[in-house]
Amino acid sequence: MDQVKEAFQKVKEDITLLKQEISSIHKELDEIQNSILVLFSVKTNSNILEKNPNFKQTNRQTLRQINPTHSSNSTDTSTDKYQFQGLKSQNTLNSIGNKGVSTDRQTNQQTDRQGYLPNTSLILDQLDALKKETIIQFKHLTNQEMLVFSLIYQLEDQGFLVDYPLLSSKLNLSESSIRDYIQRIIAKGISLEKEKINNKKVLLHISQNLKKLASLDTLIKLREI
Repeated sequence: MDQVKEAFQKVKEDITLLKQEISSIHKELDEIQNSILVLFSVKTNSNILEKNPNFKQTNRQTLRQINPTHSSNSTDTSTDKYQFQGLKSQNTLNSIGNKGVSTDRQTNQQTDRQGYLPNTSLILDQLDALKKETIIQFKHLTNQEMLVFSLIYQLEDQGFLVDYPLLSSKLNLSESSIRDYIQRIIAKGISLEKEKINNKKVLLHISQNLKKLASLDTLIKLREI
């Protein structure tokens, strides 16, 4: 009986170690993907700089237009003043026999790495396709839709909980108009998420994947390419 208990204890220990190794692999993969995203963003910015040497001035003008401090003294509620240009996987354990478990964790780790680490060239191809798709999506936004998206992005970065009333007050638009713009943005494939609080209040978020892919400045510049 003691041997059975020892065997099960050994199984538990091996499973725990294997889970730790898998977790470590996941972290390494996340670091690799984040590094690739950073390199991709740098490359995108570099290409934009080469093609649009005057984008900094344009972008500063754009951001000034969506900065609340520049609109606080205005009484004009027309939307024209806000117009602007641009903008685990489950691991399969080895079968355990009645008399013990497999202790070849090195083999398991190598197998896990092969399963979890994707081909680098495939990731780059996917990122390139994602870049092109993102450019197309943001080019399809109207100036006013881009303004709403940019304001959400900016307010979130400033720590605000973004909802319809907040956007309505910032843009001097009705909440129903804000809802319409949000629906149009989502319909055009932009990663905008809704979070319902207490089945009543709706918070708006920019997808974290999109934020990792590109900053607000970069997204605005993509519209100018």
